[in-house]
Amino acid sequence: MGDVKVCLYNKGRLVKRVTRAVPGKLLEFDVTEQQIGYERDVLLRSGAFLFERETPDGMATRITLTTTFEAKLGPRWAWAWGERWAVRTLHGHVLEGLARNTERAGVPDDRATRTERTR
Repeated sequence: MGDVKVCLYNKGRLVKRVTRAVPGKLLEFDVTEQQIGYERDVLLRSGAFLFERETPDGMATRITLTTTFEAKLGPRWAWAWGERWAVRTLHGHVLEGLARNTERAGVPDDRATRTERTR
């Protein structure tokens, strides 16, 4: 609780503070700083990683990343699709990074399942 992580992206960084952790199950965070080039359009507020075992032996895990954001542009019907696309792109980057780190740790790629969700 309270740990801070700086996440680097190709256009900047996010700073996240852990607000809740359940080992092996859940990691929730608040976004305390955003500098990724979309600040006028959308502000990331919080998020969570949910970890669910896919097999009884624990060798496959589904990771669900959820992000809560504040939309800044209007009218909503014209911008909502672009915001969802941008957040999904960000999620893809994060989840691919997790997959690369898993491979570096020697875990075969077929043991990881990646998923994403936005709200």
